[in-house]
Amino acid sequence: MQKLTIAVSIALTLALTVPAALAGHFGERVQADGLIIQSGMVPSGLLQRHAGESPEGSMHGGVPASPEYHHFMVALFDKDSGKRIEDAEVEATVGEVGTGGKTKELEPMQIRGTTTFGNYFKMGEKGPYRVRLTIRRAGEEAVNATLTFPGISGHQ
Repeated sequence: MQKLTIAVSIALTLALTVPAALAGHFGERVQADGLIIQSGMVPSGLLQRHAGESPEGSMHGGVPASPEYHHFMVALFDKDSGKRIEDAEVEATVGEVGTGGKTKELEPMQIRGTTTFGNYFKMGEKGPYRVRLTIRRAGEEAVNATLTFPGISGHQ
């Protein structure tokens, strides 16, 4: 179980903190209305192998069995202070460019003492994929952002 937690932590760290030069490979970093949004994706197959051994295996109703699913995550930061935002409600619509996509709440997750938001989405190998985010915080106007990911290959 400790190996899985370490593997997931490494994957999340890579997905959510990669330099901008590598963003197309692991995720995307965008700025929108005073927020920095760092995104990342982990194939469900990576998590499925150890689903029963870790709390990560039960997130969002459990790891989907199909290798076409990916765990999409975002970490939110205040642009000016750099402080992590943990009190948001985040909704994502994910689909191939030119389609309507599937909308889900990105649920808050506690990983190594920090809050990240995520959920599973079916993403085949075609792509590219567009992710439309709506981020809401109490007393503030909603922030909208759009991310684009290349086609997904190498389902694990």
